[in-house]
Amino acid sequence: MRRTWVLLAALTGLLGLSVAKAGLLVSEKEVRREARVQWLEMKNQLPLEPDKRVQRYVQCVADDLIAVVNDENKNDKKKNAKKDQFDWEVVVFDDEKINASADPDGKIAVFSGLLKVADTPDELAAVLGHEMSHATRGHAMARAKHGVRTD
Repeated sequence: MRRTWVLLAALTGLLGLSVAKAGLLVSEKEVRREARVQWLEMKNQLPLEPDKRVQRYVQCVADDLIAVVNDENKNDKKKNAKKDQFDWEVVVFDDEKINASADPDGKIAVFSGLLKVADTPDELAAVLGHEMSHATRGHAMARAKHGVRTD
């Protein structure tokens, strides 16, 4: 019986080491660092939407959502004030992809192709709100903690 427990402990240790070496278990700090690196790479490598009116429009829609999120975080006594504050930034990239994303720090990427299908501010707000909820609900952190790679 003792031999079985020793073998089980050894296998568990090896599995844990393999998982850690594979980068599947990461800390919140590591996830945030990787998100910052990816955000900066996007901003440096992808072209920005050349029409400043488009950036202002998307920013205006996002600002309304951000105000609601910030109010909810401020009024929720259960939340850790520092942890649950986001450094919101919205950038529209000149790319035909129909997509948007928000990282764990509140960096929101909108691809200009999305604006061809999100015809109204309400439709854009629905997409942005969905993406922002991934950040506010900690989905990237949860995936990292459960060993699900997000790349």
